[in-house]
Amino acid sequence: MPTLPNLSGTYDKPTNVARVASTDHDTMIPSATKPHSPAAGSRPMPRSAISHGVLAGAAGTVAHSAVMWLSQQVGQFRQPPQVIIDSVLPAAHGDGLRGRQRRVLAVTSHVGFGIGNGMLFAILHRRQGFRGATAFGLAYGLGLYAVSYAGLIPSVGILPRPNRDDRLRQLALVAAHAAYGAMVGQVMSRLSHD
Repeated sequence: MPTLPNLSGTYDKPTNVARVASTDHDTMIPSATKPHSPAAGSRPMPRSAISHGVLAGAAGTVAHSAVMWLSQQVGQFRQPPQVIIDSVLPAAHGDGLRGRQRRVLAVTSHVGFGIGNGMLFAILHRRQGFRGATAFGLAYGLGLYAVSYAGLIPSVGILPRPNRDDRLRQLALVAAHAAYGAMVGQVMSRLSHD
């Protein structure tokens, strides 16, 4: 099969083409099918889905953080990102990180975790074709809470299990993760016209 030049002017693997009869000779034009279609059951992940996940994750992180900030105004408890950073990096003076640097690291890791989970949501949403992104997002956010705060974080001793922790912090975490998930789903719905 003949090869067609790609946009850079170099030749690539054979491309699907269609023959069109003309009065002088056969003309080769690209066909409507994709030259390298994915295996059955899988779909390629376009950059727009990833960028939508980044935006949705950032918006969800803002919603999550707002709920946590409001909750902390009612009850005085340490925010989990700060507790996690303090647990991972010992408080010994030899680590070189002081209070402000630790807070910046906690915020940065929190935002990174939120954006990363937004991208994962975008991938799952696209690959599974879930309808009702907001409802799926709500379940996703609560699932993140369960895996993180009822599973992984207590299992490594960073925070106690939910039934042994500060009740207000746990209620705030559940509400914040629900807000995160609902916002991620809502943003994905609007961006992808779900």
